[in-house]
Amino acid sequence: MKVNKITKTEQRKQITNLDTIPFYDRSLVDYEKYQQYISHAGVKYSMSVHATRGCPYRCFYCDVYKTTLHHFRRSVDVIYDEVKMIADMGVKRVEFIDDIFNVKKKSKISKFVTNNKKTLAIRFPKQRLVRTLIKNLDYPLAAPSANISTKLSSVKASDVKEEFGNKIKFVLDGGKCKVGIESTIISLVKKIDRNLIKNVKIFDVYQGDNIASGKKSIAFNVTLEPRDKTLSEKDIDQVSKKIISTVQETTGATLRS
Repeated sequence: MKVNKITKTEQRKQITNLDTIPFYDRSLVDYEKYQQYISHAGVKYSMSVHATRGCPYRCFYCDVYKTTLHHFRRSVDVIYDEVKMIADMGVKRVEFIDDIFNVKKKSKISKFVTNNKKTLAIRFPKQRLVRTLIKNLDYPLAAPSANISTKLSSVKASDVKEEFGNKIKFVLDGGKCKVGIESTIISLVKKIDRNLIKNVKIFDVYQGDNIASGKKSIAFNVTLEPRDKTLSEKDIDQVSKKIISTVQETTGATLRS
C-alpha cells in the first residue's frame, strides 16, 4: 500500500520525574568484551551514567534546547543506587557523561567545599610515577596526597609512614619530591603583595639535632621594593608580621627562638 503523505509523530511530553525510569539492564552487555565501545574507549571495567535529561543552556547552534525544553535531574539517592549496582557487577570506573563544571554555583553546593569562592579547583599529581599508576590502573586512584586533616602533605615516604603508621598497608617511594615546603613558603609570601615583594629566597634549610623528626628549620629573606614610596620602619614591621602570620597559619610553622 502506497500513501503519498508524510506522517509526523507528535512530540511526547518530557518525563519530569526521572526517578520513575527503571535502570538499564546492563547485564545484557559484556563490558569486558565491548569495552572499546562503551564509556571511555579502550578503558576496561568502565560504564557511563546519565544523571539528567535536557540541558541547562540555550546555545543557538544546538538543537537540544528545541527538542528538550526543560532540564531535569535524577535524585542523588537513585543515582547512588545505580552506581552501586554497576559496582556490584565488577565495574570499577563510572563516567558521568552529562557533568557540567561551568554551571552557575547553586546553594546545593556547600560553601565549605568551595571555600566561599566561585570556582572549584581539581588537584592532580605532577610526579611521574603517580601519573603512570593513574594511567595504567583499571580503577580510580584516590587521595594522591598523604596528609592528615589540614596539615601540609608530606614529601618523603619515611614521613608518610611515620605519620600514618599501620593505617596504610605500604608506602610506594617515588623518589625526591621537586616541590616541597620551601616552594610553598616562597609562593605564599609572594602572593601577600606582588607590587611590594620583589623576591623571596630560601638560604638555609636544616634537619638534624634539636629538630623534631619530619620537621625542618627554614630561613628565608624577602626583598621589598615599593614603586611609589620609601618604606618606614613601621611599614616594614607590618609587612614582616603579615609574612610571619601567613606562613604560620598556612603551614603550621612556629618561630624558633
